[in-house]
Amino acid sequence: MSACSAFEQEARMEGQVFVVVPAGDSVPLSLVEVQVFERESISRFLEERETAVEEARKLLERKLEEGRAGLVAAREAREREIERIRARRAAIEEEKREFLEQVSDTIEDYRQRILANEAFIIDLDETPQAPEGIPTRQEFAAYSERLERWYSMARSEREAWQVVLKGQNEDLESAIAEQRAERAERLESWEVERKELAASIETHDEAVVAAERALREVEAERRSFPSVADYFEGLPNPELRVRTDANGEFTLVLSRNRPAALVARVNREIRGNREQHAWLLWLDPAKQEPGKILLSNHNSMDLQDAAETLAVTTEGM
Repeated sequence: MSACSAFEQEARMEGQVFVVVPAGDSVPLSLVEVQVFERESISRFLEERETAVEEARKLLERKLEEGRAGLVAAREAREREIERIRARRAAIEEEKREFLEQVSDTIEDYRQRILANEAFIIDLDETPQAPEGIPTRQEFAAYSERLERWYSMARSEREAWQVVLKGQNEDLESAIAEQRAERAERLESWEVERKELAASIETHDEAVVAAERALREVEAERRSFPSVADYFEGLPNPELRVRTDANGEFTLVLSRNRPAALVARVNREIRGNREQHAWLLWLDPAKQEPGKILLSNHNSMDLQDAAETLAVTTEGM
């Protein structure tokens, strides 16, 4: 289009790109690329983009459904894990209580046996002493039994018994040490499991947080989709491209008998505000009266324009 045939008549069109800021000032936009396409090629492109946008919309809807289902599943899995952990913690406490009582009773039994053996060893070494004061019948009977046993044994037999009883006490002391070691090992094992249960909850908490974050991201993407920019993604090569000057103005030289389409886009910060605008104009130089093409934030495309007709009108066109 920029290299028209000598037999083709040219049409000169001028335009300007600007925005009107809240204060009412008009701000010209320089270095904005204005592209001109053959009407048939841009129409085909827009039809394809409409199909692509619809497919992308359906994909986002599926992602939303998957995200919601994923969040529900993560929360349900967390609740199931909480119930499992509560049950296991209760079981641990019961196991611990029963075990500690059993160990305590066993150690106490061993200690009593050691004390009894130590008392017997003393009795075997020395003549049993009579109870002090006036003994009860039970105390006197026990004293009589120890005394009779002491006199009934030879010295060598008493010494042999002392060796046996001391050996038993050593075995009992070893058994007490083993009970204490097993108690420490079991307590450590329960503590490790307690930490694992806590870590499991944290893992499920993280899974819920991740699912919530993923869903929020898809929801945000769905809310902002489609944008006008989505309809112009992957534009083909234009027939003509020019850039606006410092005053936001541009000039197009077109073939008078070749309908075309003008596309311009802006995405920049203007006086502290992020401005995003897009324009698409159908140009028919053979039919249009001369006039200036004005592209501003007042006639930029909105989503309804893009979704329905992908066309806008301009002042004086």
